[in-house]
Amino acid sequence: MKNSMKPKTWVRVVNAILAMAVVAVVLGNYARAVKAVELERASLGLEAEWIGGHAKQIKSVTPGGPADRAGLRAGDVLRFGPNRESDWVLVGYRNMPEGFSAPLPVRHADGSTSTVTLVPDSVAYLPTLND
Repeated sequence: MKNSMKPKTWVRVVNAILAMAVVAVVLGNYARAVKAVELERASLGLEAEWIGGHAKQIKSVTPGGPADRAGLRAGDVLRFGPNRESDWVLVGYRNMPEGFSAPLPVRHADGSTSTVTLVPDSVAYLPTLND
């Protein structure tokens, strides 16, 4: 009696070719998506935490990064205006057009105040489930 449940060799070959085609399409689209997303990510070169509803206190500054170039230091407080859209673009550190910059009022750790202009650096990253 012949075993009709065993797939023929040509069926296995066709299935393998289809699987490789699907993998190639997925990887090709993933690479393009990552490249497109890289252009929309930016870094201010700082770590900060929210204090109050519209301010972030800087915890650390990356040497040579945008925050360092703007003269920001740990302990400074960035004040985001609730009605200034450019401020909220900086808050998210993403979706910034090429060459984006925004002035922000800052209360320095010594008590003085000033306005700094932050020009984010583009950074590469791989998307995660949190993005």
